[in-house]
Amino acid sequence: MTTIIYGGRACGKTTALVKEAAATGAYIVCLTLQQVGNILRCARNLNLHILYPITADEFISGNFNTHMKTPFLIDNVEDIIMRLARGCNVNTMTTCLPVEKISIDHLKEG
Repeated sequence: MTTIIYGGRACGKTTALVKEAAATGAYIVCLTLQQVGNILRCARNLNLHILYPITADEFISGNFNTHMKTPFLIDNVEDIIMRLARGCNVNTMTTCLPVEKISIDHLKEG
């Protein structure tokens, strides 16, 4: 099952992702090296150990060292899609994966 965590900006989505990465051993993929630093600071502030995040460019090029079964968590997927689309607007997406949508508010309640 694919999970989508949604909510406004700066509401805790990345923090939730960092907690999941620490619990599952997954890699976090984000757009830039600056975001890598932000994710590492978040993990450090939470006293959590995570694998070193990778950028979208590293992910797209396969320039990372992982076993094929290592899961990936995507931070701000819309940024990654915009990178793939070379900055063109992507208005609608479809998927055949079963999706569980989780509001960040739901995570904060639990």
